[in-house]
Amino acid sequence: CQIYGIVQAAALILVFLQPFGTIFIWLSSCLLYSCIGGIANLAPSMIGTLFGRKDFAAANRLLNPMIYAIYSTSFLVVSRCLEVFGNYESVYIVFLALTAAGFAMVCAIDTEAIKVQHSKESS
Repeated sequence: CQIYGIVQAAALILVFLQPFGTIFIWLSSCLLYSCIGGIANLAPSMIGTLFGRKDFAAANRLLNPMIYAIYSTSFLVVSRCLEVFGNYESVYIVFLALTAAGFAMVCAIDTEAIKVQHSKESS
């Protein structure tokens, strides 16, 4: 998840460099599209890693609707940024800020505490 956040942030930064050459268009496009392809597997993988095989169904049942609610707000963010600021640069800045916030939240996950809790519950 941390690598995904770094790649997503790099792709969004490269978007701002697109006016300086075709190479930046290609790099940002490849990175952004790889992130779009990877996100479908990222959420279930993270849930499986954190909650394990036995608790995956229960955790996925709770987290999946929340994840898709967040995904669906991207259209709202784009439309509001375009309405308020009138340009796509603002959209990329907002998504870069959201990526940074998500990266910080992922870094704050205490996987050891979750593993200890699961081992206590399994005993």
